[in-house]
Amino acid sequence: MGQGVLCSLKSGDFVTAKGYLGTMASSLPLSKPWEASFYHYGAAWDALLRGDPARAAHHSDQGLNLCGRWGIPGPSTWPFCREATCSRGGEDGKAAGHLSEACEAGAQSRNELAHFSCLLTQAYYYLHEGNESAALLSLREMLRIGREKGFVSLPMWLPGAMERVAAKALEEGIEVPYAQDLIRRNALLPEGTSELESWPWPLKVFTLGRFDLIREDRQVPFSRKVQQKPLSLLKALIALGGKEVPRSS
Repeated sequence: MGQGVLCSLKSGDFVTAKGYLGTMASSLPLSKPWEASFYHYGAAWDALLRGDPARAAHHSDQGLNLCGRWGIPGPSTWPFCREATCSRGGEDGKAAGHLSEACEAGAQSRNELAHFSCLLTQAYYYLHEGNESAALLSLREMLRIGREKGFVSLPMWLPGAMERVAAKALEEGIEVPYAQDLIRRNALLPEGTSELESWPWPLKVFTLGRFDLIREDRQVPFSRKVQQKPLSLLKALIALGGKEVPRSS
């Protein structure tokens, strides 16, 4: 059930995730502590993605209490969830403490994925605080570990965190191929309107000075046999603004 929650949330299927969480919640009285902590883990991420920091904080605290009481080696994403929740709730003074907890938990677990998660959290937190030099240190180490270990995703992250960190990596030219792979595999979209030409869009259209179509980083060749009407229509739509273009145009 827990894995179903995580997979559903990652794919944006909140309805299915809610069903799995409901099934898990109904069996909580009979659950082992680790199983209960997994429920709160998924419920916290569900709340974060739904924009409910108070509910996320409740479930995060419940999970952390279970981990602490029973000696469960809680994943570093527990403190990350708390840090993210505090930041969203305007309690940034607590964020540094939760970040320290995350790093300590990651170090104790000797788990490279936990370390990777902590470094992502650090990079995002420092970018949020405007501490770019510290953010870049965490970012370089995170991307190095991720590339060497082949990490392609995390089961849980604050909405916008991986997007911002990946965009910064491309902007600074840090582990660009790996950062682009993370973006593709997680279907990430940049915040706002991105001017980063290195962002790996599935399809890029160049219109200023030349007309080119780039699909998956490869130029689409145009032979004489290519139908010209669709290309002419695409050019016209772009030239006329791309939105609400009258058919008569």
